[in-house]
Amino acid sequence: MFSVILGMWKVDYLIVGQGLAGSCLALEFEKRNKTFLIIDNPQPNSASKVAVGLFNPITGKTNQPTWRATEIFKALRAFYREAEKTLQSKFLTELPIYRPFLSSEEQMKWPAESNAWISKVSLSSRFPDLLNDPFGGIEVRNCGFLKAPAFLKAIRHWLTGKENLMEENFDYSELLPGNKIRYKNIETSHIIFCEGTEISVNPFFNWVPVKKLKGEILIVKTKLPSDVIVNRGAFAVPANEPGTYLIGSTYHHDSTPGNTDSGIKQLIDNAKKIIKNELEITGQNWGHRPTTPDRRPMLGTHPKHGNICIFNGLGTKGVSLAPFFAVHLADWLEGKAVLNKEVNIERFYSLYFQSQERV
Repeated sequence: MFSVILGMWKVDYLIVGQGLAGSCLALEFEKRNKTFLIIDNPQPNSASKVAVGLFNPITGKTNQPTWRATEIFKALRAFYREAEKTLQSKFLTELPIYRPFLSSEEQMKWPAESNAWISKVSLSSRFPDLLNDPFGGIEVRNCGFLKAPAFLKAIRHWLTGKENLMEENFDYSELLPGNKIRYKNIETSHIIFCEGTEISVNPFFNWVPVKKLKGEILIVKTKLPSDVIVNRGAFAVPANEPGTYLIGSTYHHDSTPGNTDSGIKQLIDNAKKIIKNELEITGQNWGHRPTTPDRRPMLGTHPKHGNICIFNGLGTKGVSLAPFFAVHLADWLEGKAVLNKEVNIERFYSLYFQSQERV
């Protein structure tokens, strides 16, 4: 909650945007007994609203651990399990990923002991009736998926019940910077913009190099293994109805709205390379992810206003990055940590902000 003095609402933090970044930050502030308010007007095709929510600690053709995998994936599990208790809702599923080999040459590169994240290596088909996996594959531990829409819906219900949510478009003309920031009848020590791709219309941060990366998914009915998530060329994540899966995803720097014929064809072709059974398409969806040139999040402050902050650029790994960096940002705001150089927005000051200033 927050205090009201002479008609002015006073909060420790004002958050703009209730995607994964803003939602995880709100949970962290609540845990630390900080007062906060979120301003958000939901966008139907923001990345968080349509995210499949897959998390996977390895990446690339050689299955190398993702950036800071050990600490990020430890934080992920603890954060979302605690959130389930706070929100009295279930949205996290832990399930290994099965990644079929594409050739005998690839098969021989992956003894089980070569990677701490690989729990099992199969040298022959594990699912001959369901998958095209004649060479077997690897099983990756510490994987699963977050039902992101369910998570965000539970957060919104929780925020509404606590009167910590204002559902409206943010009016930048009403923001008055200073030692204490004022927005309409709200006073706060810090404002944190967690707007995803909408940051492009923010006059304080429209210079940041956030680009829209479109992702398209299919909703299909088919038969697949129940004890793993299949992921090779395309992934298949269980949807809400039994026997229904989310097939994804595409990666195109395309700012136009809507699904595309080329994207749908790509998804179908990739899925059919691995899945043996027929695919009955029952739906489709799309969203824009906020990505950065170096594929690292953006945290920190505006170059001229030290209490106007940003938490953005989570890209394709928002489900795994949001909890860890919400905690990191909260620690920094409280003076308990120095922002990691790899995510500090200062890395973009000289090339993007200063060049804008000279125009």
